[in-house]
Amino acid sequence: MKPKEKKIAVVAGLCCLVAGFAFFQFYYPYHLFYREQMLLFLSTPGYLSTYFDRPAWFSCLCGDYLTQYYYLIGGGAAVLSVALVLWGGLVGCACRQMMPGAAAFAVALAALVAQLFRNFGLNYELSSTLSLTGGVVLFLLHLTLIRRNRRWLWLALLLLPVAYWFFGCGIWMYLLLTTAYSLIKSRQYGFLPVGWAIALLVVWLPRGHYLLTAKQAFIYPSTDFVLPLPDIRAEKLLAMDTHAYRENWQMVLQLAERSDIQNSLVSYYRNLAQSMTGNLPDGLMNFYQPAALGLFQEVSANNSIPGIRISNEVWFTLGDMTAAEHSAILGMIFSPHHRSSRLLKRLAEINLVKGDDDAAVRFLRMLEQTKFHKQWATSRLPENRNRILTERLARRRSFVPQTDLIVPANDHPARLRHLLRNNPENQRALDYLLCYDLLTKDVRTFAEDYRQHADGRVTSRLYYEALLIYLAARRATPEEALTYRIPTEIVREFNAYTKLYEQHRGNPAPLQSQYGKSYWFYYHFATFKSTP
Repeated sequence: MKPKEKKIAVVAGLCCLVAGFAFFQFYYPYHLFYREQMLLFLSTPGYLSTYFDRPAWFSCLCGDYLTQYYYLIGGGAAVLSVALVLWGGLVGCACRQMMPGAAAFAVALAALVAQLFRNFGLNYELSSTLSLTGGVVLFLLHLTLIRRNRRWLWLALLLLPVAYWFFGCGIWMYLLLTTAYSLIKSRQYGFLPVGWAIALLVVWLPRGHYLLTAKQAFIYPSTDFVLPLPDIRAEKLLAMDTHAYRENWQMVLQLAERSDIQNSLVSYYRNLAQSMTGNLPDGLMNFYQPAALGLFQEVSANNSIPGIRISNEVWFTLGDMTAAEHSAILGMIFSPHHRSSRLLKRLAEINLVKGDDDAAVRFLRMLEQTKFHKQWATSRLPENRNRILTERLARRRSFVPQTDLIVPANDHPARLRHLLRNNPENQRALDYLLCYDLLTKDVRTFAEDYRQHADGRVTSRLYYEALLIYLAARRATPEEALTYRIPTEIVREFNAYTKLYEQHRGNPAPLQSQYGKSYWFYYHFATFKSTP
């Protein structure tokens, strides 16, 4: 390569490095945080040996190890941008062996951009990029062999099993470059059909041993070859998810306030953050509510994988450790490789709150073998707990029911009432129960739950508005209405709303500006339909 071409390549590489780091650090960081949370890398011989159960063990091992650094602020952006520039640079070096410098640079840039787009996907893993990079490295090794002795060309066939064992789908990158070089430069055409035939056999024959489908065998460790655009909508959702994971509830509320997304996941985290800051009923009607889906993520085949993964969050904060553990285990099962540092931490927390130290220690000992969760795990071992942690666990344990309940997984009201029977002071569970009744428009059940669990000690405008609907529907006497101690000004507003509603015959437009955030408006005009 000429000195001028080297300078251009170096400058281009540095520009790509800086641009990649800036993009992933400032515009796309939460995708990288998510990938770390859905990974578990243990530095134990038994765990490391599992990488040999599949092809591409080397790229998967290196990729998972480096993905741990996504936990650090800036770590994911640095690792990924270096990996992408390394990939582009090696592709450029390989293409330079068979075409002019300008053409090689164009191909390298196209390859880098393609990998950049693939990394926009939610579950695209670093090991996939490293697998393709490994295929390029093997091609460069191939060139070294045949330059020393052209008769070694056929010995290069030995690299095909190595390529698949070390790099999985990187074998196709190696074959593609080898084929291009043979056609353009060396004109050794006889090698090509033999090489492709051996590669097909190398991939096809051991698929049963590796427990892979035909498609998986050919593209492992990748899952697809689509080139998605940046998903800013998913990035906003993951931002809320990550800050909830870190218990930054005010940040969750700020992100939800700025978000223009209306779906159950945004409402779920916003309601959870409102609950954790003590404002669930007061803020319930201030934003989009997809009925009860904004309070609970159902654990069922109808829900998305992200919904199932986060379904444990609300139960953990409310105190139902059985439901939280069930949801966390299912979330682990549905994670890409059934391994998740975030869900493992949650399972440890659940057992700490339950007081099951034996189970908690098993999870903590596993987390002690990780790079960035070791300190968190060590501080929660029985012999290392400080006073603050002990008091926090005791507070959470006070909300845990002392009796068992056998109900369907998604019978949320039964679980909430069970929590309240065991601890009537569980304000979060009470608010979730009453808000669940209201969002499903079950005003009669709301009134029953209110009388049984909240009468006389819970005051909220939302609850008073719902009680007025209940009293009006059953034509309650003035004496009965007085027992609920509803403020006079709310009663007057209800009468004014009712007159306006009757006057416009149920047309929502004239009422929305003044009453759009009232429960009366929701009760009359909200419609139930499926949401993502």
